[in-house]
Amino acid sequence: MKYWFVAVTSFAAFTGYGQPSRIDSLKNLIAKGPSQLKKAELLEELCFEYFSIDKYDSITSYQVQLNILVTSLKNPRLTALSEFYLAQTFQSGDTLEFFRINKNALASSYRLDCEECVALNYLGLALKYKKLQQYSTAVNKLKDGISSIEKSVGRRAEETRGLLYATISGSYHQLGKFSEALRYGLDAMRLAESLNNFSLKQRVYANLSAVYGELSSPNNKLGTENDRLRYRLLTKKYMVKAFESSLMGNDKKISGEAAYHLGLFYNEYNSLDSSFFYLNKAIEIAKSMEYFDLLSNAYNIKGINFAESRPDSALRYFEYSISWAKKGGLIRHQASATLSKANILLMMGKPSDAIQAAEEGLRLGLQSERMITVLNAYKILSELSEMTGNTDKAYGYYKKHIEIKDSIVSKENYARIEELKTEYDVELKDREIRDLSQTAAIQTLEIRQRNVIVISLAIFIVMAGLGAWLFIHQRTLRQKQTILEVEQRLNRARMNPHFFFNALTSLQQHALRQSDGMAMASRLSQFSDVMRKTLESTYQEYITIEEEVTYLRQYLEIQKNRYSVSFEFAVCQGDDLEINEVLIPPMIVQPFIENSIEHGLAGIDWRGKIDVRFEKKEEELYVEIADNGKGLDEEKQQANEHISRATGIIKDRIYLLATKMKSKARFSVGANPVGKGVLVAIYLPLIYKQETTRVAIKS
Repeated sequence: MKYWFVAVTSFAAFTGYGQPSRIDSLKNLIAKGPSQLKKAELLEELCFEYFSIDKYDSITSYQVQLNILVTSLKNPRLTALSEFYLAQTFQSGDTLEFFRINKNALASSYRLDCEECVALNYLGLALKYKKLQQYSTAVNKLKDGISSIEKSVGRRAEETRGLLYATISGSYHQLGKFSEALRYGLDAMRLAESLNNFSLKQRVYANLSAVYGELSSPNNKLGTENDRLRYRLLTKKYMVKAFESSLMGNDKKISGEAAYHLGLFYNEYNSLDSSFFYLNKAIEIAKSMEYFDLLSNAYNIKGINFAESRPDSALRYFEYSISWAKKGGLIRHQASATLSKANILLMMGKPSDAIQAAEEGLRLGLQSERMITVLNAYKILSELSEMTGNTDKAYGYYKKHIEIKDSIVSKENYARIEELKTEYDVELKDREIRDLSQTAAIQTLEIRQRNVIVISLAIFIVMAGLGAWLFIHQRTLRQKQTILEVEQRLNRARMNPHFFFNALTSLQQHALRQSDGMAMASRLSQFSDVMRKTLESTYQEYITIEEEVTYLRQYLEIQKNRYSVSFEFAVCQGDDLEINEVLIPPMIVQPFIENSIEHGLAGIDWRGKIDVRFEKKEEELYVEIADNGKGLDEEKQQANEHISRATGIIKDRIYLLATKMKSKARFSVGANPVGKGVLVAIYLPLIYKQETTRVAIKS
């Protein structure tokens, strides 16, 4: 059961990136002792730089110096801006004091008819309302700010306008109004590019990646599959841009946020190793700076990663997420994590607890105005109500779910999203044309003189380009196929030294215990046969089930003699399985048997047993390995959140097999349901000899 994505929360709205070169330059100019007016102007610019990258604490000392100077200078604009920056020093602190000072600053700005000052005050108000998770109010304030600076010109006006656009884009995203979020996000990108403003670009990358991430999420199921595929490419494009930008600077906050977004992206597409890497990096950074938003989100997604394999661990991470959200007063984060908790409780067979958590998640979601969370809350409650037999409630919740979904994914909204994207793409092309206008004019004169030749040449180039594209496309497909096969072979080769070491150790132990030369010769012959088949498997993509069964029996017989307390084993197959016709990749089953022997049966004081069974199940090859050993050590698993090297290689091989065969190849490891020990279940595609021969001829 793959669930979630009530969990998506974005840091896209108004995140900043440090610009140490610009800030250091202003500090150096101030240190040179300019005139009072020039120093005041430089101090104001420095305060603006810190404000634009969300560094409110850094504003304080420079605002104090600015305020002293403007008192004597009596410069109306600088006085109004000084009062605005004073309010911003309370952005992360005393809310009442912030609103009191901001109200006075806004009134002064109107009185002085300073359009830039009015716009900045509305932006500061919106940021505060966003921190209070009042997104609708934030949007209204931002619209007032955009309106007030609409006719202003100059670089500072453009920078302020860009900040307003980026912030309203993030606010609309939280409200589930994606077309509006993209409209303002793309407007902010236009300004960032025209100004070459690196911090604004980085902020917009995060905004756009978050919005396209919501639209492309297979779990949110917004739009058609083709829509989601196109938006997924845009999501990754902007996420990578944001992460690369963060690595170029020294801003820990932005690096943590970018790492979180990549962890989120890889989670959605089941690349869990990559997801864990980026989430752990985000958590490490967030803990070092007590960044509650990031901690809550990262633990929520980490819990989702564990949902199917280790639900108890997943539940623990969801509780961490809720705890950090409460500590930071983050209602929307609480809502997302609480709904994730409801899902996991349902998976654990606790429907009444799941309903209670889902209702709490809905309450918090409505309070936070985050429509994606509310959408998923109604869906979960509808499913839970139906499961518990309350069909009236189930219908009511489902109806509300559909109403919200229709408002988000209406044809008008999607048409507007496509229109915005097309407009932006056209603008990029127009900009390229303008940059080359002089060259284009000269070429136009030449084209008029050689019109026939150029048209003929163009047709030839198009045909040649099409042919080249087809050739490259076919070659790329063949290369991808070759890479998959090579990776399969390398993964098998990586396992052989590990097995040989253990097998030789077994022979060494046997030689020390036995003095019978014939017995030793028999054991050595048996080992050489197994070693030969193991080496051959490196160069074989598939072997028959019959060959695999023979190999496993020989291998188990060797291992059986390693222990003073012996064990029993059985390797069998279902009656309807044609073992001499059905194929299996070699060295898929052996590592799990080795784990059972080394970690499950070693040291037990009862007679061990290993059962291996191959059978056909619903058009798949099902392989089961069961032992009666010590079983899974849950405490050890929780303390060491990683899988063994052998299991990791098998995971990679099965993923490559699933990709190549377009199947749902998979495996699971869990407690043996019929007693002590562990049960491993492997599901592989049914591959027959005739099929591999046909593929080989075709290649």
